[in-house]
Amino acid sequence: MNLEYDMKRKPVDLLDEDGLLQFRTRPWGTAEQFLTHRQKFDKWVKCGNTPRTVGDYARFQQWAGRDHRGLHRDKQSRTDFEQTVITMCAQGSCGLAVWSRQHRDGLTRQRLAEILTNCGLPVTERALDARALRNAKPVEGTVTILTDRDLLLWAELEAVIGGGPLTRLLAI
Repeated sequence: MNLEYDMKRKPVDLLDEDGLLQFRTRPWGTAEQFLTHRQKFDKWVKCGNTPRTVGDYARFQQWAGRDHRGLHRDKQSRTDFEQTVITMCAQGSCGLAVWSRQHRDGLTRQRLAEILTNCGLPVTERALDARALRNAKPVEGTVTILTDRDLLLWAELEAVIGGGPLTRLLAI
């Protein structure tokens, strides 16, 4: 039995009671609003998130308001942190085993690209391949500034790969 809320009605009047999210509902304005919201919610959950509190749901709403279609975003529009995360993941040093001749049971780069995209960092398998082949320099300790966008991405990635690999990127 699946007890997950299906979002067929719009959550309103959110509150935390006994440490859990509770709310009333009302109908969506249109079926399209429901479908869009539900698709974004499904992507957010695939990133390892769960809306247990009002704060969690607020994080989802903030995440849902961003543009995640941006696979065509050019390299210059990415922050240093985003660029570094892509390199780290392509090198296989993000805590997730990436498939290679040495790690035949790891994730494919296609699956890794899906995970990063679902977390809010649009990237293609091709971009990951290019970073892996480039023998890029080690990325630890190279990020000096985190933007608001980086902090949101950090929260999404932390749910999937943990904070350790991300902390190593910072130049402290």
